[in-house]
Amino acid sequence: MDHRPLLFATIMCILLPMAIVPAGAGSNMGKLVINSTPPGAMVILDNRVAGTTPMVIDPVTAGWHVIVLPKSGYFTWNAKKLVKMDSTLIIEAVLTPKPATVTATPTPAYPETMTPVMTKKTPVPTKTPAVTLTPAKTPMKKPTRGFAVTRTTVNATGTKTPAR
Repeated sequence: MDHRPLLFATIMCILLPMAIVPAGAGSNMGKLVINSTPPGAMVILDNRVAGTTPMVIDPVTAGWHVIVLPKSGYFTWNAKKLVKMDSTLIIEAVLTPKPATVTATPTPAYPETMTPVMTKKTPVPTKTPAVTLTPAKTPMKKPTRGFAVTRTTVNATGTKTPAR
């Protein structure tokens, strides 16, 4: 049995498309190189996790792509970049660290271990008259111990003045 026609047909199926379309012509692909400082950021390309930096995505469809690089402790880096046909796009992303967070210390379980905070008490000025009970100079109607009511006013500076 002669296998030459089958071999010829197989070769033509493989070589003929290469002869008609030269290598690289008409391909809608490019290459994407993504680096970050610091390395180890997750790479999300067009809403799909692609890996971690540094990484090379080859081939990648030519056109606009959304690249997102999240990393713990850093603000998320994102950009929309154009990958051109038959070219390599190199991205060098510098991630900005987030500010340090302040952690609160827990309150002691036993109040006796707490140090008291002393505050200076200041008098609060009042506009209402102060009532003072003083012994009566003249006896009241009943001959028992009596007290007369006198009014004094405390002004804003704290000085007392008798009411009129």
